[in-house]
Amino acid sequence: MKYRVAAAIAVAGILAAGAARADSTFTNGLYTVINYSGAYPDFEKNLKFNTPSYMDGVEADVGWRFNRFYSLEASYSYFTGSNHPKGGPSTTNTLQTASIDALGYLPLGRATSWALYADVGATEYFEDVTGTGLAKSPNADRFGGRAGGGVQYQFDEDLGLRVGGRYEFASLPEMKSAVVFAVGLVWQR
Repeated sequence: MKYRVAAAIAVAGILAAGAARADSTFTNGLYTVINYSGAYPDFEKNLKFNTPSYMDGVEADVGWRFNRFYSLEASYSYFTGSNHPKGGPSTTNTLQTASIDALGYLPLGRATSWALYADVGATEYFEDVTGTGLAKSPNADRFGGRAGGGVQYQFDEDLGLRVGGRYEFASLPEMKSAVVFAVGLVWQR
């Protein structure tokens, strides 16, 4: 009888510790994410200059987590890409974005540090194209949107890792849309 009671207490303690860890892993409050991002843009077909097929970028996000399942995030991204064809004009495309996103999380169990997430948001895009042989540097800013998702792992209640992808769209003069991936560190508190 003593062993059954001790085993029940041990199991209850393990379950309570696991539940407490799961509740504290995705804590409510302020968090930041610093990402390395890459973009595969879909440029308008323009015969005046060559466009890059890939753009490197960085992204900084600041968010507020309301609970384990929802958060709101403000983001700034900076992407750049160049194309230097033989015998043709070289160009550099720069894309900056400022966005507001709503994120929904699906924790993969009560006592786990893993969660899937989905995001949807509105974005302001700023595009700039510079290059040799261009009479005027085309630039534009437009309003657009984005949607995506990914997975997040919390090492502890302060530090996590986020990997995701999204589709961004806008009616910029040179670019219609982009598929973006991001890998970043999450800092909570």
